Amino acid sequence: MLKNLIIAVAVTAYALSAPAFAQQSSAPKSGLPIETIAAKMKQCRTKCPSGEVKRWSCPADGKCCVWKEICYVKCGNQVTGCL
Repeated sequence: MLKNLIIAVAVTAYALSAPAFAQQSSAPKSGLPIETIAAKMKQCRTKCPSGEVKRWSCPADGKCCVWKEICYVKCGNQVTGCL
């Protein structure tokens, strides 16, 4: 009985910790090469006034939106654009 309880606790702990480890091994901050981005995505990049270069991916039919004054980037859409 105690053996079954210990096994159940161990399996549950492993199942709960697996997603946490998967999130820690994310892509490097330098951005992915263009070849590895999905065909329906495009790579956007900009240089902020501070000299920092930002890169991000947007859908191919969306816009790359940049507010250089505050170094804010996002993806726009067809309906509202960059609002």
